Order: sequence, then structure tokens, then C-alpha cells
Amino acid sequence: MHTRQPKIEESNSRAAANRNTNPVVSPQKAPQGKRQLQVQVPLQLQPIPGGWPEAFKPDSGRFSRTGISDKSAQYNSAKTTAQLKQGTPGTNHLKVVQRQIIDSSTYEHTTRYGINPAGRGVLYGVNNAAEPQPTGLYAQKQVNDTGPGGFAVAWKPNVTFLNKAQKSLAFEGNQMVYTNEEGQKQQLDLAAMKEKVEMPKVGKHEKSPVIGMMGQNDCAQFATTLYNAIARAGYQQQQDSGELTELILKEVVKYPKIEVGDMMQHIFDDGGRCPWHAATVVAKDNGALITLEANVVEEIDAPDFYIHHGAEGFVKNNDPEADESGKGKPRGRRMNITRYHSGKPPSKDLKLYDELDNTYEGTYRLKGGVYTTPPQQELTYRLLTRMLTSGAAAKFWKEQTLNPFSDDMPDGITSMRQTIAQDFEGTVADGGGRWLSDKPFSRSVETNIFYRILHEYNPERPGDTLETLNRFAKMYNI
Repeated sequence: MHTRQPKIEESNSRAAANRNTNPVVSPQKAPQGKRQLQVQVPLQLQPIPGGWPEAFKPDSGRFSRTGISDKSAQYNSAKTTAQLKQGTPGTNHLKVVQRQIIDSSTYEHTTRYGINPAGRGVLYGVNNAAEPQPTGLYAQKQVNDTGPGGFAVAWKPNVTFLNKAQKSLAFEGNQMVYTNEEGQKQQLDLAAMKEKVEMPKVGKHEKSPVIGMMGQNDCAQFATTLYNAIARAGYQQQQDSGELTELILKEVVKYPKIEVGDMMQHIFDDGGRCPWHAATVVAKDNGALITLEANVVEEIDAPDFYIHHGAEGFVKNNDPEADESGKGKPRGRRMNITRYHSGKPPSKDLKLYDELDNTYEGTYRLKGGVYTTPPQQELTYRLLTRMLTSGAAAKFWKEQTLNPFSDDMPDGITSMRQTIAQDFEGTVADGGGRWLSDKPFSRSVETNIFYRILHEYNPERPGDTLETLNRFAKMYNI
């Protein structure tokens, strides 16, 4: 085991030995017999941008009905969208974005990027720095750097790893359990882990990620999935329907120029429990490579960013001679490099995430590698479709009509049910527009709140609406 020297031009301390991974992910489909773990989530509707009308403000996890008679919507605010943004006339209403203050004096850095060696889970960049790839994986926020780096943006990946104990699972009834470091049995709360990446918590002024990854802390498996995700983004831009074409260089010792999206695999001559280390490049600043890496020998629940000065720097940082002791047999220069060119990339990691709940007796290890969630917009579409068209939803909406002589649903709900399958954006606009109408007394409190949630939908932050809709659906069992 070795560590890297804490140098500005090279990456900081890190163990690189004893990696027991395979550079090629070949996940197998889990057998049938799905076991869904249930998780109880506290039900508290959070305020949405613009503020709730006074009568609709959440109260102890439930909607407050103070001053509201049953089946009537005493909507005491006629604010338009413009008024909501501008505030009450005659008052000061300045939009203030609070930025996290950082000091980059001790950061490893290039011209455009910086990494805090005390917390490698975040990448910092100057204003003109390109976003790390794939761009949909990161929560993005503004920062105020008082140090020499001048960093203004921070990116945090929406990734969560299983810890070492969670990798080895046993069945007790219908539950998967593992033994923690204290020797106590704990249930693997898989549903909560999935919710963490499907509905990540971000600040009010942060850009929300639209994909997420979950799986084992395994360098090669994570590097491969990250490589596939970047390749899929390029494939979608090219709209190339041809066969997959990749440049694959085997055991080279004279390295080519490395690009964003390339996967590097350093092969160790000394063998050992793990004969290689792999990483994928997510950003680049001239010759400096920014990688996002897993590491099986470190107990981390999310990947770390590192700076390498070209492929040479990556190899040097994996060599025992980089250890403070200077001891150990050199690991050599051989490297495999994989670069996407064109065609449809693999998608097994997407399928693995959907099948993550499929487990079966006799398996005592959670198989597979890293899993990618569907985009949050797709998850929002699925949830909204269920809230409009399921049997439980139909029963709920019929109870919301204020006409005592009718068993029909509110007109807006009927309209949205007819269009949701063909036009998601149009359906959201339909419901959101009804909140601004001048007929709030003709609908129930619940219906008006539902329209308000849709009114606040922002295509750039679908996770906000996804979370609020999800809490609404759980509250009313639809």
C-alpha cells in the first residue's frame, strides 16, 4: 500500500494497492423474484419557490386547514407570477443568493479547477471552466473564494457507494441484513438509498443533478460506468445509430494525448491482490486531467476528485515510489486506454439499476457494479402519470369535486388525464395555468395545492417538483 505525495502538481495522499476489481463490467441479470424493501419516510411537505398562500402553509407535516371550511378553498391571495417574483409594491425585494465561502490557499489546482485535499468529493472551478462530464451527474452551486484560486463554481457528484459491510448480505425473512463494524446486524435500507440518488437534496439556488449512480466502491466498475455515461451523452448529441466504435489501446507504454471521457487502466507489474487501478477523465485543463475515482481500499461512500498531469502523472501517482517511505517494487508503465468514438454505447448499468431490488435466496452478496438512475424529468413524468391515472388516483380526484350532484373529477384533472400520455410538458402547463385562474373557490384545497405544485415546475430543476409531488402522493395515498 502506498500514498501519494502532497504536491500541487500531483494528486494528494491516496492508497492505490490491493484493488480487487475487474476492468470490464459484465453484470448478470438478477433472477426473478423481486423483493421490495419498504421504508418509512417522514411526511413533511416542504415550501416551494414563491411561497405557499397563507392558508396552504404546511403545519407539522400536514397542510394547515386553519380558517378553511371542508371542501372550500379560501384562497386569500390573488398574486400573479410577476407579483410573486417582485414582491409587494412599495417594498424592497432584492433576490439575494448566499454563496458558500471557501479559501483555496491549500487546494490542489490547475488554472481553472481546484480540489480541497481535505475533502475530495467536490470539484471547484473558475467562471469560464467547462462543466465536468457527464454534466447531468452533478449538483452545481456558486461559491465565493477568498483564496488565490478565484473559484466561483462547485460541482458535487450525485453518487453513493455501498460500504464494505453492506456488500455482504444475508436474508432474514424478506429482509436483507448485514453485520456492521460493531458486530450488530443491520437491515439494508435499499429503498432509502435509491431515494437518495433519485431525489438528491440541493439548496434553493443550486442546479440539481438529473442522473445519479449507486453501487460498490470499485474503481474499475465505477470508471466503466462513468465512461459509459459520458459516451451516452456524446451518442445522444451525435444521433449516430451505427455500431459501437471505440479506440482501445492495450498495454501501451507510450501514451497518447488523453481526452475527457477516456478511461485509463494502469496495469501493475508487481501483481498482488489487485493488478490494476482504473479511472475516467471527467474534465481537462490543458495537460492536466481531472478524474473522479472509486477506491476499494478506502472506506468512502462517494467518489473522489484527483488531478493528474497527463497519463504519466496518473501512472506516477499509482506507483509505490510516490509513497513517503519510497519503498516498494515499481509497478511499471503498462496502461490500457479506452476512448469512445461513435455508435450506441452499452446500457447494462441502466438495466441494473432498474433490477436492483431483484434478489433471491442463496445470494449473500449484492452483485453488479454501479447503477444509473433515470433522469429526474422521467421520474417526474412517471409519478405524475400515476397520480392522474391509477385507480387510487381516480378515487381521490372524484372526492375532490365540489359539485354535490356529480361524481366526476375536477375539469382540470380530467383534461390532464387525457393528455398526460402524449404531452408531459403540456400537461404540466395545463395544471399549472389553472392555479393562476380566477376560480379558486370552485375547487378543493387539495386540488388547488396540486395545481400550485405544477405551476412551480422548472424544467431545469425537475427534482424540486418530483420531491413535492412525491410527498403529496404519500400524504393522500395516491
